[in-house]
Amino acid sequence: MSHESPKTGVQACEQNDNGPSRQAVCPLCDLCLGESGVITRLSLQMSSAELLESFGFVQGARVIAEQSAPQGDPKICRLDGRLIAVRRQDALGILVVRGKE
Repeated sequence: MSHESPKTGVQACEQNDNGPSRQAVCPLCDLCLGESGVITRLSLQMSSAELLESFGFVQGARVIAEQSAPQGDPKICRLDGRLIAVRRQDALGILVVRGKE
């Protein structure tokens, strides 16, 4: 689970005794800054999916949440050594497994 900092609007991870809370599969937009995930599938309209696939957002690709705009949109992700901005609307449809190698 995550929440936004009231001062910055930046998404932060909720902490518990075992570190950041985890879910097996989540949308890309739920990754905390610095957290990685492996794409399991795209659940988007065909035109958006095709565009993102052309940038390398394909099943099995590792993404890292690098930065986020002050209001959380867009999210900046590292994919194949490149930084790519992804709108929250699209990031909701990119499903990842957190921290999977």
